[in-house]
Amino acid sequence: MDENRNVSRKKVINSLSWQMFNRAFSIVINFAVQVVLARLIEPKDFGSLAIITTVTGFAGIFVEAGISTSIVQRKNIDESDIFTVLVISLFTASVAYLILFVSAPLISDCYGVLNLTSPLRVLSISIFLNSINSVYTAVYIRNLEFKKLFIRSLVATPFSGAAGILLAFNNCGVWALVSSQLVNSFLTCIMLICSSDVSLKCKFSFEKARQIYSFGGKILLTSVIASLYDTTRTMVIGLKYSGEDLAYYDRAYTYSMYVSQFINMSVSNVLLPLFSRKQDSRFELKNLSRRVTGLSSFCFFPLFMGLAGVAEPLIICVFGMKWRNLIPFFMVFCFLRMSGVVQNIDKQAFYSIGRSDIVLKYSAGSMILNLISLYIVLPYGVFAIALNRLAVELVTACWMMAISSKLTGYTVRSKFYDFRKPLINSMIMFLAVFLFSCVNIAKPLLLLMQIVMGIIIYIGLSLLTRDDNIQYIFEIIKEIMKENAKKNE
Repeated sequence: MDENRNVSRKKVINSLSWQMFNRAFSIVINFAVQVVLARLIEPKDFGSLAIITTVTGFAGIFVEAGISTSIVQRKNIDESDIFTVLVISLFTASVAYLILFVSAPLISDCYGVLNLTSPLRVLSISIFLNSINSVYTAVYIRNLEFKKLFIRSLVATPFSGAAGILLAFNNCGVWALVSSQLVNSFLTCIMLICSSDVSLKCKFSFEKARQIYSFGGKILLTSVIASLYDTTRTMVIGLKYSGEDLAYYDRAYTYSMYVSQFINMSVSNVLLPLFSRKQDSRFELKNLSRRVTGLSSFCFFPLFMGLAGVAEPLIICVFGMKWRNLIPFFMVFCFLRMSGVVQNIDKQAFYSIGRSDIVLKYSAGSMILNLISLYIVLPYGVFAIALNRLAVELVTACWMMAISSKLTGYTVRSKFYDFRKPLINSMIMFLAVFLFSCVNIAKPLLLLMQIVMGIIIYIGLSLLTRDDNIQYIFEIIKEIMKENAKKNE
């Protein structure tokens, strides 16, 4: 039993390591590309991109959402399952593309942006590519083959970034941004298909489609509802305020999301298969959730609060003074992302036991609250919209914890107990780092000093408060070192 447990732990650590490495590589390269593009392209072009990606992204939800989770969650799948899902995805992509192609001039006229029609039609091609990508990626995730996903990123991400930068140097504006995303989807599709071991059985099954989408359909509705607010918010800001205002909001939201995606995608892709194997034992599911909640909050709470604390020198050093209005938005969204760390763990637990309907109801309630509050704060400016988004996120996070308490037995009190030390220590670290930003020195030096100070303060507080998460991490590191030492012998 102990041997099996150790093997399981090694497989989890290995899978999580490859997935986090994959996400880290993609985020670092994407962020580096965004830095270059932000210095070459004006904020108004990023405002146009925000509108285009919002429209195509919302359409893509109907193609991709629910597929990956359904494939991973099912206990048994075969080639006909995969083929059935792929056929439905491509058919849905065709309908979505046709709608976007026809409506592109209307969207462009609505915003008074003459160059919006062609970029929107071109970027919409990615819907087809992403429909294929989502199916093959789900198979890799199901088999915990995260090393192959990393190799895909190793090729697609740098090449797509280089394409965007090359066009930006030639003053292509929004086309540089559109081309970068399209090239990434195309290369990813080629890599996934070529490296896959799946041999599709060309047999479409309506029965299997019904079984898969009876579960995945709820996730689809959840994703549509969850994205409806973001889509509405972006479109409304674009109509009422300037393209630059939209760019500041959208870029801050996107840059904070890079870190959030790294966390959520890495943890989710590993947690769902693990939780699914524990779905018949609520006791084991709760214990696993508690351990992951503690570790995640220990690692990621200080990361988000640290980013908020160094926001001013970070934004100015990286993007330049023309993006200084981004700073307050970035700070707000860093705080917003913290609650997502805990919420994501609860969602994966719900998915693993087949209760995607719970997440659907939660998303519906959250969207309604967001839309009502958006209508109230809209006249008060774009920053008021950002603060409102943070407030709603905190309220709905408490709601999610209450739901989890009833469904899995992981009580709200226990959850607060598990992340109380990382939260308090991170808050103290943030205050110290943020107040230090008042020192009048060169921004690069200030940024470096703040980072070092934050790390020392947080680790020191964790040791002082005897946070058991740091001890658990040390044990994992020792185990990995022992394994490496045995291999070298």
